[in-house]
Amino acid sequence: MTDLLSDKGTYKKVKYNPTARVARKTCELIRKYQQCLPDNVVKYLLRPRSPQPPKIYGLPKIHKVSSPLRPIVSQIDSPTYDLAKHMALVLQPLVGKTFSYVKDSRQFVQTLEHIKLNEKEILVSFDVESLFTNVPISECVELVKSKLQENNIPDEYAILLEHCLTSGYLVYRNEYYLQVEGVAMGSPVAPVVANLWMEKIDNLAISTTAFPVKLWKRYVDDIFCILEGTETEVMQYLSYLNSIHTKSKFTVEIEKERSLAFLDIKVTVQKDGTLGHTVYRKPTHTDRYLHATSHHHPRHFDSVVSSLVNRAYDLCDKIQIKEELLHVEGVLRNNGYNIDISRWRHKHNKSRRPKSCSVKRQKTFLPYIKGVTDKISRLLSKYSVDTVFTPHRKIKQMLRSPKDNFPLQHPGVYKVDCSCGSSYIGQTKRTIARRIAEHIKAIKNNDPPF
Repeated sequence: MTDLLSDKGTYKKVKYNPTARVARKTCELIRKYQQCLPDNVVKYLLRPRSPQPPKIYGLPKIHKVSSPLRPIVSQIDSPTYDLAKHMALVLQPLVGKTFSYVKDSRQFVQTLEHIKLNEKEILVSFDVESLFTNVPISECVELVKSKLQENNIPDEYAILLEHCLTSGYLVYRNEYYLQVEGVAMGSPVAPVVANLWMEKIDNLAISTTAFPVKLWKRYVDDIFCILEGTETEVMQYLSYLNSIHTKSKFTVEIEKERSLAFLDIKVTVQKDGTLGHTVYRKPTHTDRYLHATSHHHPRHFDSVVSSLVNRAYDLCDKIQIKEELLHVEGVLRNNGYNIDISRWRHKHNKSRRPKSCSVKRQKTFLPYIKGVTDKISRLLSKYSVDTVFTPHRKIKQMLRSPKDNFPLQHPGVYKVDCSCGSSYIGQTKRTIARRIAEHIKAIKNNDPPF
């Protein structure tokens, strides 16, 4: 993490906490442009609260050499978090209107159905290096402005977006850093901005090249491509892609033995040129799932089986579905399940009778205790109250959090003990640390009690 933060082109270390000034600027902009925001949104964004600094942590990429870290900046409760969520909601409909868009693995499989390759065409995948931290903010803001005008959305949203993207900062071990380039992976609006930028790169990669590209499909920063030519020509095309923009650098992976992995799908070129497909698992995959002997509601075990079986049917072709189902059956057996896969498929597709009462009620969350909370759930279901069963303990509760922890930085109830033996108990909607500091200041100044 220290090596990542030492990149002066992306992060700049400062000696102050930017939280207060970013929060103040955010409120000023919301008030200034509130005429273009819904009233309920303005009221929500301007509600009293105690913003927290964004916290950076790293997730190891265990499938890569040396397990490099993927930096994540947790923006929850940060000054621009709620505004970024609203911006993502407004801009999300603008994404996915291009030829390259891939929603998920299932949509990608449908794309492969009618494609046939000749002997000179090969499968290639491209990957963008550090997409989020290399997104050019100024160019993205101009791109969003044009999109807003095309869709008759107020231009003020571009100003609010620019504030969210240029106000990036973070804390790590009580030291603060400004993010001077790119967007933070962890901001609600970051995936939308990254997708819009990549759509522009997609268009340039296809429309301004003489290379024969038969197929170009992208999921965020992963690209599946079919090119006509040899590996030498693929490397020439890679050089061309890297010349499109200084901030967008690509890596390439070429098919091996006429097969290539993309997302969780393994694509294979058949003898007749058609594309076969099955489920792909990385070498680090362990096939470990929720064990059948663990103390969980039966609904959780059913979801393990249904997700694996349905993924097999959705992602595999007719030739490879049988092999995948045999693999799933063996995996389930190793995890303590004793289920007939063929019967489960029939059971899963069986139509269910609709509930007689259609009143929408709030869900209830209960810890699963066999013979107790499951009976409570059946009683609640009579009144159209759905129950979500939660486990007693999760693995993440047994491990230290990777985020920096700041004590007393949340609202709540607090107790102050006095040397005379009395105690003062209070409640605050601001941070407890700030409230305690106010008490200390009042005592020093001999202010009247409050």
